[in-house]
Amino acid sequence: MSEVPERFREAVGQSDGTAVGPSLTWSVTAYVCHVADNLRIFAERLVGVARGAAPVVVAYEQDELAAAHHYEGVALQGALWSLDRAVSDWLAAVDIGRQAKVEFLHPERGPFGWADVVSSNLHDALHHEHDIRRTLASGGPVT
Repeated sequence: MSEVPERFREAVGQSDGTAVGPSLTWSVTAYVCHVADNLRIFAERLVGVARGAAPVVVAYEQDELAAAHHYEGVALQGALWSLDRAVSDWLAAVDIGRQAKVEFLHPERGPFGWADVVSSNLHDALHHEHDIRRTLASGGPVT
């Protein structure tokens, strides 16, 4: 995960972040924002449970968060900075969750631990890096 910000900076290259790929609804910048927000949410959850909160995971609607955060109005440079910060905080939260042996109870997945969070969040980040690369390779429409 520590390599994700650099991978994303390399993936976006000289893009202005506005391209939207075929069959995708979000721009390059929106994907960067989404990954940063998702990492922040899971960092909060990990630390919360490690410090005594109930382990039940409450779902969030990613499209509603995107609208509330106004992803399409965020500057790519700011989104990349935010991703740097989110990864740093997430890494610290994972360490706290690991030490506390955090285990969540997800309404759909059932029980899952801090290591499951790590693999799921990393998978999500790399999947969206792929979305960004695919978008920019396609020369997708600009919003």
